[in-house]
Amino acid sequence: DPTDGYASPEVMLDIYCTASIIPSGKTVMYFAPNSFQGFIDCITSATNDNVNNPSVISISWGYGEHSIGADLLAAPLQKAALKGITVCAVT
Repeated sequence: DPTDGYASPEVMLDIYCTASIIPSGKTVMYFAPNSFQGFIDCITSATNDNVNNPSVISISWGYGEHSIGADLLAAPLQKAALKGITVCAVT
């Protein structure tokens, strides 16, 4: 939840870092509930975004395969890969 008082500084730092690395790029933010399913749904939403058509999805905080289970992450990550989308995540 970006309004919880804790996520906002993290979100702003991500925006600043992304904009400084690729100033001519387009940054789109996706939000979901802070849960395993929310994490998967957010990856799926970004992957299926036919308006912004992301080429890279950067996840700066969330859950790793060891927490969610590689089997649950496989489908959304494979779909992203098939669409040529690079997914980077910090765990």
